[in-house]
Amino acid sequence: MHVNGIGSETCNEGVPTGFPEHLSSDLVWNGDGVQDEDYVYYFTDTEKLEVDFALHSFLRQELDGDLVDCDNFPLPQLGPRLRDLSLGLHNARGFFLLRGIDQDKYSVEEMTVIFLGIQSYVAAKRGRQDELGNMLVHIIPRSSQSSSNHLPEHPRHSKTALPFHTDWGHILAFQTRSADVNSGECVIASAYSIYNVLAKTRPDILRTLARDDWPFIAPYAHFRPIMFYQDSRLIINFQPDSLFENKRYRRPSNFPKCSPEQMEALEEFQTVAERCSHRFTTQAGDIHFINNLAILHGRGKIGGPGEDKRHLARLWLRNDELGWDIPKHLQVLWDAIFEGSAGRIWNIEPMPDAFFSLRRYSN
Repeated sequence: MHVNGIGSETCNEGVPTGFPEHLSSDLVWNGDGVQDEDYVYYFTDTEKLEVDFALHSFLRQELDGDLVDCDNFPLPQLGPRLRDLSLGLHNARGFFLLRGIDQDKYSVEEMTVIFLGIQSYVAAKRGRQDELGNMLVHIIPRSSQSSSNHLPEHPRHSKTALPFHTDWGHILAFQTRSADVNSGECVIASAYSIYNVLAKTRPDILRTLARDDWPFIAPYAHFRPIMFYQDSRLIINFQPDSLFENKRYRRPSNFPKCSPEQMEALEEFQTVAERCSHRFTTQAGDIHFINNLAILHGRGKIGGPGEDKRHLARLWLRNDELGWDIPKHLQVLWDAIFEGSAGRIWNIEPMPDAFFSLRRYSN
């Protein structure tokens, strides 16, 4: 296995040592060249009936909802198409959106089972998203959770625009529960395109991103790179709020802050990401998937009439067959997310205002 960006020495000029001068890949794209037909897949009437049949077939088995998989949620025609889309998710454009499920026909529990059933054909392994074991996280604006004083501090509950970042996990899946024209655009950008721009204009930024001295304070204080080049693939992983002290994360007194050089690199990276970005909106019932190792995402500002209607449910996923190898600096957290016997919690409605377990029976 060939790995760079994890402490290897870099040259004084040009891209980091071991990194290519230019990336040639289907993951290289610019937002102004992306059309809806490139990534939006509309379910046919036959496929909608197939999803409905699979749902009721699963429900008749009276299994816990989190046990849904390809075997008990049969999609004989749609399933192969979803697997083809998964190939493109891992090795081509890096994102796609599914549209056409009529959410008004189904209960919240049924829509969650549909989400998990479809997801299992794309990337079957589901990850824990926090130390409590929450498997399904709800992304909603602040006022929708006004009874919980701590939630507004989390970026996913804010109404401000979110900068480009990645989450944990290889694949991100989002089900749109509700949305409005004022509930914030989804914004994505290819790390591969950003890399190519910076390789030409500011290779020093790439060298900074590839150094292993970035002072992350979450989920624990540690140093690592933001950018890796492994097995001929560019991998990016960072969350801006885990680099800076805030109300959620406190910096240990003896732990350094980002240097001016690192601050400049982050600013330039965000600027180029915005130039390369693609913006889109989602509708209730949509499901979209993002390759979290290659595609950054953010969000436009939420504001105006209908702003509180935004509600996305998120999964962190991995496809063991198609998934990329993970750099060693990230492996410990990847194992905590996807491996082990730690508890798992499924809240199909936002907490703490309501609690609805996806499990039918207590264990």
